[in-house]
Amino acid sequence: MVNAPKSLTRSLGCLGVIFTLASIGQMVSYSGYPGENVEGAVFSPDGKILYGIGGDYTPNHWGGVLTAWNAETGRRLWRQELKDNLNNNDALSLSHDGKTLVLNRYDHLAFHDTTTGRQARRRPLPHASYGSHSLLMPVPFTSDDKEILVAMDGGILEIWDAQSGKPHGKLHFSRTDILHGCALSPDGKRLVVYQGNQLILREWPTNKALAKQTVQETPYFNGHNPLRFFPDGKGVLFDESVWNPAEKILRPCNSDETRLTSPEGTRFVALEQRQGGRNWREPLGTITNLQGSTVVLEGKTGW
Repeated sequence: MVNAPKSLTRSLGCLGVIFTLASIGQMVSYSGYPGENVEGAVFSPDGKILYGIGGDYTPNHWGGVLTAWNAETGRRLWRQELKDNLNNNDALSLSHDGKTLVLNRYDHLAFHDTTTGRQARRRPLPHASYGSHSLLMPVPFTSDDKEILVAMDGGILEIWDAQSGKPHGKLHFSRTDILHGCALSPDGKRLVVYQGNQLILREWPTNKALAKQTVQETPYFNGHNPLRFFPDGKGVLFDESVWNPAEKILRPCNSDETRLTSPEGTRFVALEQRQGGRNWREPLGTITNLQGSTVVLEGKTGW
């Protein structure tokens, strides 16, 4: 049993080069066969490629899928079927140099080459357990791509070497509140953590608290938008709100702020998720240039 998307169209928020989207929808049996879908996506640093993670549930395949598209034409560049059946975990991260995708796959991190989509290596996650909230979190790269931040249960962020996977540091937070998300600022100097009912801005790597904001605890992000810094590093997108630590305010965000926009700001993507099924074919999504032209992502739901 997996999460199958309900019929909807949504625009997605962009976490710089890191993006995650918790799965939504209803539980269906293996006989449901909803077809292909894309639940999380991220643009390459130059905005020319879109990477997406989702699933393909047909009579011939049942499992996760990682895909790359040409962002200018919507043509599929490669498609890799993942060797597990998880589709309720769509935590997808991209290194700043654009060479490595990291998938949080419940009991391990999978590192994929962006040129071919093939898995280059994997590292076990010792904390894996059913119901773990850290399974919904992406694995951010530090600004130099040398390290990644890996969430552990018990309010801990471990600092791992991005190549060897060897832990060599820890950031400790409250043990009584669930750690829902984290993100690094574009300049790599600040860390925002969402734990319990608070957003906490900290200095990186000293872990000194700089600001706090009380929020409603929504671990699954009701608006399906991730926790992320805006490109200028001044504001933070949280669910359907914007937090400005300097002004100590939390305000509603607009649609332009939540959509998944390429880093250079020239195009954005909307993923379309529908139930699918036999002879029920719908597009996976569209990429729109800000000048007005739109292309359809190659691939369809249903079977």
